[in-house]
Amino acid sequence: MNTIMYIKNKYNILLKSNNHISLNKTYYGRKLDSTQRVFVKEYCKESLYKKEKIIYESIAKDNIIFNDYYKGKYILCLKYKDYKDFDWDDDADLALVAKKIALFHSKLDNILIDKFKITSIYDLLENKYNKVANEVSDNINILYNIFKDKKKNIQDEERQLPFVLLHGDFSKRNIKRLNCNIELIDFERVYIHSAWCDFVKLFRNELKVPSKQAKFLSSYRLNKELKPISANLYNLFEFIELLGIKYYTKKINSLTLMEIGTNIENDLKKYYNIANK
Repeated sequence: MNTIMYIKNKYNILLKSNNHISLNKTYYGRKLDSTQRVFVKEYCKESLYKKEKIIYESIAKDNIIFNDYYKGKYILCLKYKDYKDFDWDDDADLALVAKKIALFHSKLDNILIDKFKITSIYDLLENKYNKVANEVSDNINILYNIFKDKKKNIQDEERQLPFVLLHGDFSKRNIKRLNCNIELIDFERVYIHSAWCDFVKLFRNELKVPSKQAKFLSSYRLNKELKPISANLYNLFEFIELLGIKYYTKKINSLTLMEIGTNIENDLKKYYNIANK
């Protein structure tokens, strides 16, 4: 019996698969004995399920309908919401997004600190690099060694940074409009580090124009303090994002992510004067 049949039999919910490209499986549906619509996620890893469940229990507990475990997979069922995209070119919308992200970054408390391990930037680097080390180009290895050589200075800077609760995957698919409000979704990749980590993907995906980035950061700083960081540290955040893209696209074919990865790699090669190899 597959997940769709299991949930229908146990919870009287009729589901259909969502074609969203992801390592997880997602479904939309409704309860057969009411008009309530639902969204169901079946996780490929227990760790992703636990992270998302913790965040929903912390900031949006009423959204959870049930959680379950079936045939080695963790399942979370949420209330369906009719989210809409917002206008990334609208400065008022952009200010609302910046405020929403700043407020999310402010939610780190003693309870969440106990639940999410604080990982150093070089532990993140080693973790991401080791997953792809045998399959990457010479240019990636050169960049890796450049950042290893800069370890002491970057670690000294890292120690001065305030850490926040990070979303881990900010892009337009995870920042939505609901009526007049902005809502964040998809919390399976949350972790704790500098707010700048969350901006890398956002700037590469949705806010590619420097003037838009500046407007976003200005609005963010109206709601939360944000210290500037060095180019080397920001480049390391980008390099870690690049390694994550390399690993993800081994499993999921995404031309969009591949293009972002190529752009990051080319920009880093240009910054550090690395010839093509």
